[in-house]
Amino acid sequence: LSFRNRSRLFLSHSLDRQRIFAFQFVAGQNPNTEIHTQRSRLTWDYPISPRTVLTLAGAFQRVRSALIPEPNAIGPRIRFGTQIEDIGPASQFPINRATNSFRYGAALAHTAGRHSFTAGADVTRFQLNGIESNNLRGFFQFMNNYGRTAIENLLHGAPSTYEVVTGNLSRGFRNWSVNGYAADQWRVTPRLQLYFGLRYNLESVPSEVNAFDRLPY
Repeated sequence: LSFRNRSRLFLSHSLDRQRIFAFQFVAGQNPNTEIHTQRSRLTWDYPISPRTVLTLAGAFQRVRSALIPEPNAIGPRIRFGTQIEDIGPASQFPINRATNSFRYGAALAHTAGRHSFTAGADVTRFQLNGIESNNLRGFFQFMNNYGRTAIENLLHGAPSTYEVVTGNLSRGFRNWSVNGYAADQWRVTPRLQLYFGLRYNLESVPSEVNAFDRLPY
């Protein structure tokens, strides 16, 4: 969109949906994947003067990903050492997470003679929500034990170990990212240009919304 003051407004929005069905030689070995993405962006260019342009922008992105054991997968994972192939997908599945990012920025561009100055900053708020843990579905391990082989122990129903995760596994992490920069592009001659720049980046410590976890960050 263009306005009488020569400013321009850009709007964009996109949606992506992906579903990936697992390829596998052993039924239930690999998970199915779903990825849903949406992106929205708003940018405004405002010419303060013929040589100076101010740009303001905001953006939102959400990505939801789910890795789910496919219908032929058994409940727990079963491992037999290296004697035969494991049964069931890896113990970290299912994974269900959603990430949101809210980004706001501003930039200023100014031309003076053979110099082109630019400066700007942006702030991003990150959110990560989901459930992700090892052994969520349970994990049996059969080994050479009790005077029998791992396969014989499977037939006897005698695992060497069993692991499972219980409790509140939902987590929500939040953090900020801040960037600032300033630069000068100097056209020394028609065949030589020098570019000088300075950039600063800050990443805050991710925090869990319910204070379940503290990250050594």
